[in-house]
Amino acid sequence: MPTEIHAKEVHAYDALYIAANDVPWFPYEQSGCDVQLIQADPMTGRWIVKLRGPAGGNLGIHRHYGSVLALTLRGAWRYLEHDWIARTGDIVNETPGSVHTLVLVEESEVFFVVEGALEYLDREGRTLAHEDWRSMTHKYVDFCTKMGLDIVDIGRPRTLGPDRVAVA
Repeated sequence: MPTEIHAKEVHAYDALYIAANDVPWFPYEQSGCDVQLIQADPMTGRWIVKLRGPAGGNLGIHRHYGSVLALTLRGAWRYLEHDWIARTGDIVNETPGSVHTLVLVEESEVFFVVEGALEYLDREGRTLAHEDWRSMTHKYVDFCTKMGLDIVDIGRPRTLGPDRVAVA
């Protein structure tokens, strides 16, 4: 006798809206910069973040496992390994496997869509740390908890009804 399979109807997820002022900025390690985590998606590994800081702020040497799209919202920044400078309105598309050192040339704010993890390296190429959607989410939640701030749900996907399961 065949086994009967019951499947629930699956609906498309609604758009994710996050008001920019609802999510706090928090210090990003020893970079001299602050970040605002906009979205973290455990299904795809994508995380969206804004980075801001003064001239001289930097992220150190790092390698990307996936692609990255950067939009310069204001200011100017560069990679030490390249001779270009990204200025307000400029877009930078990083390829998987790229290794570089981000430095803010002037006070800046940059919007990043990061696909997957990145790996921080020392000058000899040894791994110092990994960063991904999960580690960024932990940093965000830890900061909010420490400061007594509300934790805004920046996770994706979200549920809209009983036939969908939230992922966090």
